[in-house]
Amino acid sequence: MNPTNVPYQLLKEITDGFSEERKLGKGGYGTVYKGEHKNGDKIAVKILHTEGFDDNKFNNEFGNLMMANHTNIIRLVGYCYEIKYTTGLAKGRLALIATIDRALCFEYMPRGSLENYLSDEDDGLDWPIRYKIIKGTCEGLKHLHVEMNPPIYHLDLKPANILLDNNMVPKIADFGLSRFITEEKTMITKNLVGTLPYMPREYIERKEISNKLDIFSLGAVMLDIIAGPTGRFRSTKIPSLEFTNQVQGKWKNRLQTRRNGPLLEAYCQQVKTCTEIALKCLEIDRENRPNILEIINQINEKEDIIGEIIPMKHPDFPRDVHPSEPWILTSNMFGSVDILNCNTQFIARKQWFVVGHQDGFIRVYTYESPVKQVKRFKAHVWNITTLDVHPTEPYLLSIGSQDQIKLWDWNKGWECIKTFDLHGLAYQIKFNPKDTHKFAIASLKDAQVWNIRSSRHEFTLSGHGYIVSCLDYFTRGNQLYMITGSWDKTAKIWDCQRRTCVQTLEGHTDCITCVCSHPDLPILLTGSNDETVRLWNSITFKLEGVLDFELGQVTAIICLKGSKRVVIGHDAGLVITEIRHEKPAYQLLEEITDGFSEERKLGEGGYGTVYKGKHKNGDKIAVKILHDTKDFDDKKLQNEFGNLMMVNHPNIVQLVGYCYEIKHTHGQVKGRPVLVATIHKALCFEYMPRGSLENYLSDKVDGLDWPIRYKIIKGTCEGLKHLHVEMKPPIYHLDLKPANILLDNNMVPKIADFGLSRFITEDKTMTTKTLVGTITYLPREYIERKEISNKLDIFSLGVVMLEIIAGPGPTGRFRSTEIPSQEFTDQVLGNWKTRLETGRNGSLLEAYCQQVKTCTEIALKCMETDRVNRPNIVEIINQINEKEAIIGELPIDHALEKLPSHNNESVTLESKLPSHLNLNETKENHEADHHNSSCSKEKEEDREEDQIIPMEHPDVPIDVHPSEPWILTSNMFGSVDILNYNTLFIARKQWFVVGHHDGFIRVYTYESPVKQVKRFKAHAWSWTITTLDVHPTEPYLLSVGSQDQIKLWDWNKDWECIRTFDPHGVAYQIKFNPKDTHKFAVASLMDAQVWNIRSSRHEFTLSGHVSIVDCFDFFTRGNQLYMITGSWDKTAKIWDCQRRTCVQTLEGHTDCITCVCSHPDLPILLTGSNDETVRLWNATTFKLEGVLDFELGKVTAIVCLKGSKRVAIGHDAGLETLASEGLQRSGEPSSPGDDHESGPCRSADGPLAPEASGDPGESDLIGGERNET
Repeated sequence: MNPTNVPYQLLKEITDGFSEERKLGKGGYGTVYKGEHKNGDKIAVKILHTEGFDDNKFNNEFGNLMMANHTNIIRLVGYCYEIKYTTGLAKGRLALIATIDRALCFEYMPRGSLENYLSDEDDGLDWPIRYKIIKGTCEGLKHLHVEMNPPIYHLDLKPANILLDNNMVPKIADFGLSRFITEEKTMITKNLVGTLPYMPREYIERKEISNKLDIFSLGAVMLDIIAGPTGRFRSTKIPSLEFTNQVQGKWKNRLQTRRNGPLLEAYCQQVKTCTEIALKCLEIDRENRPNILEIINQINEKEDIIGEIIPMKHPDFPRDVHPSEPWILTSNMFGSVDILNCNTQFIARKQWFVVGHQDGFIRVYTYESPVKQVKRFKAHVWNITTLDVHPTEPYLLSIGSQDQIKLWDWNKGWECIKTFDLHGLAYQIKFNPKDTHKFAIASLKDAQVWNIRSSRHEFTLSGHGYIVSCLDYFTRGNQLYMITGSWDKTAKIWDCQRRTCVQTLEGHTDCITCVCSHPDLPILLTGSNDETVRLWNSITFKLEGVLDFELGQVTAIICLKGSKRVVIGHDAGLVITEIRHEKPAYQLLEEITDGFSEERKLGEGGYGTVYKGKHKNGDKIAVKILHDTKDFDDKKLQNEFGNLMMVNHPNIVQLVGYCYEIKHTHGQVKGRPVLVATIHKALCFEYMPRGSLENYLSDKVDGLDWPIRYKIIKGTCEGLKHLHVEMKPPIYHLDLKPANILLDNNMVPKIADFGLSRFITEDKTMTTKTLVGTITYLPREYIERKEISNKLDIFSLGVVMLEIIAGPGPTGRFRSTEIPSQEFTDQVLGNWKTRLETGRNGSLLEAYCQQVKTCTEIALKCMETDRVNRPNIVEIINQINEKEAIIGELPIDHALEKLPSHNNESVTLESKLPSHLNLNETKENHEADHHNSSCSKEKEEDREEDQIIPMEHPDVPIDVHPSEPWILTSNMFGSVDILNYNTLFIARKQWFVVGHHDGFIRVYTYESPVKQVKRFKAHAWSWTITTLDVHPTEPYLLSVGSQDQIKLWDWNKDWECIRTFDPHGVAYQIKFNPKDTHKFAVASLMDAQVWNIRSSRHEFTLSGHVSIVDCFDFFTRGNQLYMITGSWDKTAKIWDCQRRTCVQTLEGHTDCITCVCSHPDLPILLTGSNDETVRLWNATTFKLEGVLDFELGKVTAIVCLKGSKRVAIGHDAGLETLASEGLQRSGEPSSPGDDHESGPCRSADGPLAPEASGDPGESDLIGGERNET
């Protein structure tokens, strides 16, 4: 759960109203309850007492927990701070009475506190677990005392404040009394607090606090762990050496029952060392107590004797999951089995789990307590490699190395009822979930499908180049698919009905070892020896993410039914992580299309109506709502859905989602109440902003220029070639026409509407019973004899080509049937030559005319009455390519400037803002009128936002407007752009301000027409104005010139300079304090300075970087103000502005950090660098959540848009804008440095998504030229 401000009412709900049954414990300042969300997630909720616990104590615990980031420190996952007002009487007068609800939310520790596990040497926890708790507690304390700067002293360390997770990892908790000791190592407190048995004499008698107080407490805790709560008392009654020998002797007696030799000796040495350390910590004179580093060093010396105390001798593989209990079943090649407490599935109906061993025996256990073996039998000669349990029948399948497959019936005393001969190795076996009499085997270079009623396999799926090591079934709609993984480093998707490969998944750099389909999400997972797991969309088969936990080769993956969690087995350990994925639902589709309104309708066909859907984040999709008629049954839905799933080509429209929902309502049939089922069916496609080709058809004398028409012809042919030639078996579209050819923003054609398409598997010609399609585009053999072949699509292509070349009217298709072909071709060529020669001449004109002629001849040939005379698609492509070779790459870019709008009219609208302003002017009388402009613009609803804008000089995003969708950018050459995309300026004056390298400040109004309202000399000519900032409420502007003073300007006093400040060096950035607006900060040299506008001297300096500090930003959490600074030393630092201390250093960039930014609406910090990446950090835990790399050069600036999830990032090569949808739903965050790639975004669960209207997980970044006025 992301750390966030949690409503008090929600905390009340998840703790059953803070009930006694949910109470976990109670302390001096609060009561802790167990909170459980509806999804099963658990947290610990500490409700802080209203009396005796003021804001200072709340801020103390909250602030310290925010800064402490360590495995052995309890993790803060949320907080609550709410003030409620009620009316009441105060001194007899009616008044508002404030009630403050404060709470802290922590990760839930299922095993409670260490206090529950204390016992003496004779029983209770074994030594390795006690040692693990001792060492973890010491590591946590070391983090507080040594790694925090300044150090934090806990002051209340005791067993009740050490919590244990499921793996008995200790975590120090309860920081309510903790303090910073900044300058001196010892201080005096006024109040005596804490737990006396764990407090030293100097604190009890003289109230002295130092780091040795926690060391004393640690010694008492260590003795409690080693010898139980009575051990401490015993240690005071006898000499230290005698007590140590006594404790060691007791532990040796216990340990030698199960250990011997060097391991026993090593454990006894550890007992002795830990006891000696504990006694040393309890010295009365604090000067004689060791510090935490000395303690850690002594512990590590003894650990080196043993190496890793509890080594994972053999890697575990997750094998199966229980459907109702929170268990995972794992096993390894040495026969060891664990049941781990985390969601899973087994043979639940018998309460059994089954283990196959390398000795050839199968062992069956009941998992009811106590676990016991219920059956053991010899199944194979040796090494049982794989097992699978039948979903409904009492059957178990097993395979031994180079042996037969055997089917066992446990209702017949585990009798083998059938054998199947493999003829080679088998790596995995799995029952078919739709037809449970069938099963599949991953064997050698293929996957074989068998039936348990037959001794021979039914068919083989071949195509991999090396051993097939793994497989899994999955369904989409009613269709069954299979995914296979191979040592050839690829995975393949198979249509089980058609028995064909529909997609190959590539990207792994080593053998694929395991595959898995998530039962509840449209996600496929592939694991590999390259140590990564790749996530693929199971509809589009696009890569959606990469997981890399750096734990060695991936051995197995299982997905947990009814959960988003996934269990991944590695060589070095087991990982449990969560996948987040959104599936379109009918209600969502209804919302994004405004209730399928007429205004959103894009078109209507025989089987469905298409609407434009627009998400809140601006993403657009096309939603095809399929008619609920007898004509469009599930078979037709599966046909279009299945065909689109398999097709992946730039000239085929991309499927991005689907909906198939059955809703039941009450009704009556023949007077009796019944449930009436309504089926909602929909397909979601990438949105094509320019609509269909039908909107752009015209004759030669107007409309689209030739290069664009040629581009559409060629793209359509390439799409058809993919269907006819590259698909196996080929797909015939059967309804190719201009209305089914859609155009994207760059006029790239994409074939759509596969509702009628068919596979022609054996014969190239077949006969249909029903005549469907659009008659005008269908050949005679289909209309008269209902014959279908690949030449049907070729005829349709010819008609479409003629309409593109010569228009749909009397001068086009119909004219071609009235005169000889040669005469028609010459006429078309003549018309085009007349139009083309107005803007071209020479070889380019001749080449275009040759293309017109060739395309016309091809179109006429495609329309031959006898289909035998029509060319095939490969011949057509070859002829087109021959003519293209004359020109090379055609110069089509200029033609885009002339594109008409959707209604074939060229519309010019006056823009409220110019897209570009050149402020590098020299004449005063030219400045005011220089910036009036208008630009061609589509309707706001249909405009496709540019996401990368390449530019001659790199622009830096500077500011964003609070209410208008604008970003203000500028570059070092004085150029300014206002891009139509959310932003912030001096909105109250409708101004934007520009600082220039000539030392002038220019003020413009952005109301149309844009004009300059002020120009004044702010800094010396020789120095560029490096940074500006506008006061949030007062009429003030701060400016800084290179190696110059900071100046404060008042625009109500005609831009008078009312104060100057000397930063004593270069200032790189300046910003007003959002909580105290009389203050501002400056990034200057190797520190950040904080100033007050009422004083000419800075108040304090934040120092710690070892190179130039060039950027910073303020951010708040709760009521506390923090600052993030970025430096050329490649790090960013987090500063507590109240304590004036660094609380965290963010590392990972490989070059200078150039910009930092705190998102105003999400708990996210962003850092940009010369290493060309942007890193995303959680603003509460300061953990790395993702890395962005768009390969656009050095990052120059970042702005986050208030009230939006969008972020604008400036690079050397362009400006990118993206929607940060994933930022607020991170799953398990990746560890720092986890820089695996997932398209442009690298993260553990994909935290940042580029704003796009195309494929999910891909960045649909569109380049465009700037319009200069």
